[in-house]
Amino acid sequence: NRSPIVGNRMRLRGVYSEGRLGFTRPRGWDVGTVKAAIRFQHSPALYANRSNLTVLVNDTAVGSIPLNRKESKPGNVLVNIPTKLLQEYNELKIVAQQNNSSGCSDPSDPTLWTEILPDSKLIFNYNRKEIPLNFSNYPYPFFDNLNLETNNIVYLEPKSASESWLEGAARLQASLGRQAEFRPIETSLISDVSDVSANERLVIIGTPSEQPGLADLKLPRKIAGSKILDANQNVIPEDTGVLILTTTKKGKVPVLIATGNGPVGVEKAARLLAQPSSQRMGTG
Repeated sequence: NRSPIVGNRMRLRGVYSEGRLGFTRPRGWDVGTVKAAIRFQHSPALYANRSNLTVLVNDTAVGSIPLNRKESKPGNVLVNIPTKLLQEYNELKIVAQQNNSSGCSDPSDPTLWTEILPDSKLIFNYNRKEIPLNFSNYPYPFFDNLNLETNNIVYLEPKSASESWLEGAARLQASLGRQAEFRPIETSLISDVSDVSANERLVIIGTPSEQPGLADLKLPRKIAGSKILDANQNVIPEDTGVLILTTTKKGKVPVLIATGNGPVGVEKAARLLAQPSSQRMGTG
């Protein structure tokens, strides 16, 4: 019922009719089983021996049932979908073959109808995969265009909202919004790293002095005296931006950090994330 083409029902009319719905498989899901629980209602005039409902996933039939309910009583069918059929983008097709006599049926006869009711649903049994931290996958895992759930982004508030923080957060949020298009994103602010939930993605923007919460995270570069050090333990220049991917200490929530030792560096780090891949200026 999330689909705009369904509304209150999906009505299949005529001797042969089909309805199609698309669904995705989120990148972070290790899918164990998938089932389609379909509730339907059909015309009482249908001839049961010559009328049936067939379910296909990616053009492979996964189940069929005769349309033999009496007095238009709603029916139910639970269909197992083999996980090997699933791709990133999938199509569920429901085909109704309908006849109201043992001979030829008039395709325009108004008594040839079946409705798929909007409380039908797909049921996923899945575990969450370990999330790879690699900028080549960005914006995943902070935004997944295959997500069936709402993408939740939370920003860690700095000690004070500086110009570089406001500009960086606005630039990054606008970039995510452009990539999301019609997909839902929920955004919120938290004041402490421990406040982030398991289904959220944390973004930290600002220098170590503006974001003391960086000290609570495991980072690939040391912070000494509120300054970020490079691999040779030298202080990184203030006009150099630093991007880091890490997780919270329990390893459950990915963290995106756009930082530097000065406001110019922070601004550069946030700007790189919003640039098209053909115009990237990052190294390392």
